[in-house]
Amino acid sequence: MSLKQITWLGVLSFFLGACDPNPQDFSPLDVQDFVFVNEKSIVISTHSGALLQSADTGASWSLLAQFQGEGSRRAPFIAALVTGTNETLWGEMLIPEDDVSSISVGGPLVFSNDAGRTFSRAALPETCPVALLVPAEGRQPFALCINGQLLTGDTTSGSPSFTPIGFPNPDEAFGTALFCEGRILVASLVPIGTTRVWSTPDLGTTWFSELDTLDPIGTPLFACAPDGDMWVVERFRSGVFYYNSSANSWISVVNSLGDWHRTAITAGAGELYVAGDHDEIGLIFRITIDGSVEELRGFPDNAPTALELDANGALWAASNSGLYKWTREDDSWIQIWP
Repeated sequence: MSLKQITWLGVLSFFLGACDPNPQDFSPLDVQDFVFVNEKSIVISTHSGALLQSADTGASWSLLAQFQGEGSRRAPFIAALVTGTNETLWGEMLIPEDDVSSISVGGPLVFSNDAGRTFSRAALPETCPVALLVPAEGRQPFALCINGQLLTGDTTSGSPSFTPIGFPNPDEAFGTALFCEGRILVASLVPIGTTRVWSTPDLGTTWFSELDTLDPIGTPLFACAPDGDMWVVERFRSGVFYYNSSANSWISVVNSLGDWHRTAITAGAGELYVAGDHDEIGLIFRITIDGSVEELRGFPDNAPTALELDANGALWAASNSGLYKWTREDDSWIQIWP
């Protein structure tokens, strides 16, 4: 997503899905993001502004909400979904600039305490016009402000809000961030053409410069392993780096995967899945710490947008045409939705 200063474009409205609509009726079908709220419950967000839920691991679906555009504008949509504590949801909105173009600008961060049926806008500091969500499993998420502030989420007052916790150099341009086993990773573009990865182990009190990469736009992919090890994938040059927490060192795992990559997720210690595309063909790779790269062949779409692992370790992928599941035993992709 582009880190672009914007203004809030009116009040979002939505209606609740009282019935159980047919998902095939929704258009377009492309899934922006999805999350497992628990072992069986899945929530997906589509580019058309719909939120859908399955309570039975994808066997059936119901409409939770449909965001509505202002006037003739296309509907805003949730570009990123993050689970909080007690099965709460946080969302990062995008707002179409008009009813024709595919260009969207950053919107508010929103919060739901009823599994996506209703959302309220999360308050940001006055100095932060727009922010990106930073996932943090098992706790409230963080947010990275366009002006470089790192924010922490809070719902204890009864209404969702974010408060600043600082950053080492506010003059730098910022891209992506991730919370990993007590440590926050943040990517910054310094100097232009080089991406620097920072970390803080104490929520912003102290910061360490971890790694410089050649990613030219400052938005590498981050992934966190259960043991606190971390992965960094360059979006364009596509080098893959691995941080060994016990040795406190970074190593280069793969020099280049080629072309554009959109999302990454760990599957355990020393194992990573990366999704992207090449010449309009969707590609998903499994990478291990020894540098081996395996393509999960046959992905049926040219633009994978999100990856998740279910409770059984099976890989799920979202794309422009729906939601899919892959297991090593089947060695194939199964369409889950629509």
